[in-house]
Amino acid sequence: MWVAIVLLILYLIFNILSEEQTYKKRYIFDDLLKNNDKISMNISGEFESSLEGENSDSIILKHVRLYENSSYNLKMLNDAYLPAIIIYVNDIPKDINPGNQINCKAKLMNIKSATNPGEFDLRQYYCEKKIYYMAVCSEGDINIINAKSNVIKTFLFQLRDNIKKVYIKCLPEKEAGIICAMLLGDKSIIDEDAKELYRQNGIGHLLAISGLHVTILCMGLKKLLSKLRVNEKAAIVIIVLFLLFYGLMTGFGVSTSRAVVMMLFALAAQINGRSYDMLSAMSVSAVFIVVQKPYALFSCSFLLSYCAIIAIAVVYPFLEKYVIVNEKLITHKNKEKFFDYVMIEIRKSFLMSFSIQFFTLPVILYFYYETPVYGLILNLIILPLSNLLVIFGAIGGVLGLFILPAGKFFLGIVYVILNIFEKSCTLFNDFPFHIIVTGRPGRCKIFIYYFVIISVILLFNKMEMLLFSNYAIKNELYTYVVNISRKVKHKTIFICLEILLLLVFILAPVRNKNADISFLDIGQGDCIIMKSESGRVYMIDGGSSSKKNIGKYIITPYLKYYGITRIDYCIVTHSDSDHVSGILEILEHKKSDRIQIDNFMIPEPDESLKDETYKKLLQLAKENCKKVSYIKKFDMIQDKNLKIVCIHPERGYYSDSANAYSAVLSITNNSNSILLTGDLEKDGETSVIETLNQHRNLFPKSYTLLKVAHHGSKNSTSDEFLERVNPDISVISCGKKNRYGHPHDELLNRLKKINTTIFRTDMDGAVTLPLVQ
Repeated sequence: MWVAIVLLILYLIFNILSEEQTYKKRYIFDDLLKNNDKISMNISGEFESSLEGENSDSIILKHVRLYENSSYNLKMLNDAYLPAIIIYVNDIPKDINPGNQINCKAKLMNIKSATNPGEFDLRQYYCEKKIYYMAVCSEGDINIINAKSNVIKTFLFQLRDNIKKVYIKCLPEKEAGIICAMLLGDKSIIDEDAKELYRQNGIGHLLAISGLHVTILCMGLKKLLSKLRVNEKAAIVIIVLFLLFYGLMTGFGVSTSRAVVMMLFALAAQINGRSYDMLSAMSVSAVFIVVQKPYALFSCSFLLSYCAIIAIAVVYPFLEKYVIVNEKLITHKNKEKFFDYVMIEIRKSFLMSFSIQFFTLPVILYFYYETPVYGLILNLIILPLSNLLVIFGAIGGVLGLFILPAGKFFLGIVYVILNIFEKSCTLFNDFPFHIIVTGRPGRCKIFIYYFVIISVILLFNKMEMLLFSNYAIKNELYTYVVNISRKVKHKTIFICLEILLLLVFILAPVRNKNADISFLDIGQGDCIIMKSESGRVYMIDGGSSSKKNIGKYIITPYLKYYGITRIDYCIVTHSDSDHVSGILEILEHKKSDRIQIDNFMIPEPDESLKDETYKKLLQLAKENCKKVSYIKKFDMIQDKNLKIVCIHPERGYYSDSANAYSAVLSITNNSNSILLTGDLEKDGETSVIETLNQHRNLFPKSYTLLKVAHHGSKNSTSDEFLERVNPDISVISCGKKNRYGHPHDELLNRLKKINTTIFRTDMDGAVTLPLVQ
C-alpha cells in the first residue's frame, strides 16, 4: 500500500511539472482550431465501441491516424496520431465490429470545456479516457478498410446488445435504462430524472458497475458451480474468465477495473492458500488503472471508488472495534439471542454505510456541492435489496436470451424492487432538510479532513499496541492495562463522535464576504448573478436561445458551487426566451433542485406586449416565489452600501417590441457603478439618457461597468448612449459564432472609440468582477 501511495504521489508531481509539455503533445490541433470550429480531414483507426444516444450515436476509435483533406493545407496531419477519438454519426453501420480498421471523412472539433464555475467539464471527462478531440461524420462517409475483427470482443458486444434488448422487451423504458446501467455499464437509455433522483438520495452508486455488483455475480456463479460439483480449481478458473469477459463486455470502467483486479487477487490467494489483504489488492489495482489511464487519478469515479474501499478496509473496522462493544458469538438457539444477533447485524450494516458515506463525503461535496441527509438510512433499506436486484437482473437477462417468458418472470421481480427504490427515494425527497448544499470545499479543508481521520485511527491503534505490548504483560501490568483499556474503549465512542462532528463542520460553507457580479456564459442569452457584502444574492435574467436546459446544467450548478440555495431577488428585464428559459426551469424544478426565489420582479408593459411566455413566467412565479411584484422606473432596492435603481420602463410602457421595455438597472456600491441594459433598443436608450441627465444627483456621471445591450447588436448602444455612460469596462453576453453575428463590428468599433475594456462571454467564458475594490 505504501509503495503504491509513493508511486502515485511521484506520478502526480511529475504530471504537475510536465503539464505544459504534456498538454501540447495531447492537444496538438488547438492552434489550428482557434480560427476554425471544424476542420475537415480523413480519420482512420481501429473500431473500439459504439454508443447509441437519444439525439445522436457515436463510435470510438483507438490508434487513430489523421490525414490532410484536399480542402486544407495541413501537411503536418500526415504524421498526426491520437490514442482515441469519439466520432458522432447519424447511424452506426450494422456490419462494423470491434477490431475493424475503418476510414472516414469527418470534421474534427475541440471537446467543450467548462466555462462557468460548477459546470460539468466534458473536456476533462474525455481526457480521463484518453480522448482529446471529437469529430462529426456524415452518413455514408464511414468505410471498413480491414474487416478483420476481434472475435472475443465482437461476441461479447453482441451478447451485451442482446441482453439489453431483453431488458427493453421485458421492462418499461425507465426500469430498463436503470438495469442496463447497473449490469451492462450502458447508460445510453437511462432516464435522466431517475438518475438525478438516485443521486440526490445518496444511492447513485447503484447506477455504476461497482465492486458490490461484481462480488455478488462472482459469489452467485461460485455457488452455481458448487451445486454442479465443479472442481474448486476449475471453478476458480471459470470465475476468472467470467471476470475478464465481463470487464471487456462492460468497457472496463474505473470501478469495474478496480473490482475485477481485486477479485482476481482474492481468487489467486484462495488457489495458493494465502491470506487476502484488501489494501494490498486495492493499491495494485490503483497503480494498474493510473498507468493505463493517467488522468483517472483526478476523476470522481476513481476517487469515490477508492475512498469507499478505504472506508470498508480501515474506517469500518476501527469504528466496529470501538463502537460495537461487548459483542459475543451469538447463535440462534433462542429468541432472545436471535434478537441480539439481528440488532448487532443492523448496527454493523448501519456502521458500514456510515463509514462509506463519512469517508466519501469530501469527494461528493467537491464534485456535486451537496449531500443527501437521509442517504445513510436509505442505504440500509436499499443495499440488501440490491443484492437480489443484481442476481435476478442477471438471471432474467441471460434466461431471456433463450426463454423470454422465463426472463420476464425474473425481471418482474426486478421491476418490483426498482419501484421500491423509486418510492423510497420519492418519500425521502419530501422530508425536510433532504439535501444540504455546502458548495465546493477548498482542497486545504479536504486535506485537513482526511489527515485528522487517518491520524485518529493510527493514534488509537498505536495506543492499543502499546497497552498490550509484551513489556506490559511481562511486568505484570496486564490486569491494570485491561482495566484502563476498557475505560478508554467505552469513552472512545464519544471522543470519536466529537471529532467526526468537528470534521463535518470543517466542510461546512464559509459565508462569502467577497461581493462580486458574474456574467455567465450561457450561449446566446443573458444571466447575471450578483452577490452583495450582506450575503444577498441577485439574479438578473437567466435564459438562452442557443443552449438547452441551462437552468439544470449551468445556473443551478453555479449557485450550488458557491453554496447558494436562495435567490433574494430575481429581476427579469423582459420575457424573451433568451432571458427567461433558465428561470422557467428553476421555477418548474424548485422541488428537486431546491433553489428558492424570495422576491420575483418583472416590468409591467402594455397588455399587448404580454405574450404567452410572460404570462407563464408570472404564473409560475406566483406559485413558487414568496413575493411577486412589478418593477418600474425609480423603484429602489437598498442593501447596505449597495443601491439598485430602476431607470426604465414606466408602468404600462408601450412599444412595438418586447426589447424596448427591457428593465434598465443602475447599481452603485461605494465607488463602483454598473448599468445593466437587457435588450434595450434605440427608443428605450433615448428615455434612459433623458432620465440620467435629468437626475444627475441620483446617478453617476459615468459608469464603471456596462452590460452591453442586446448581446452586442449594432442597433443598440449608440454613440450618444456611450458618451453619457462612458464605461471603463463593457461586458457582452453572446453565444460563440451565433447565427445573429453578435457582437456586430459596428458596435465593437463604437466601444473601441471610447477606450473601454471589452469582455465577451463567447471568448472569455463567465466574466466575474468585484463589486468592491
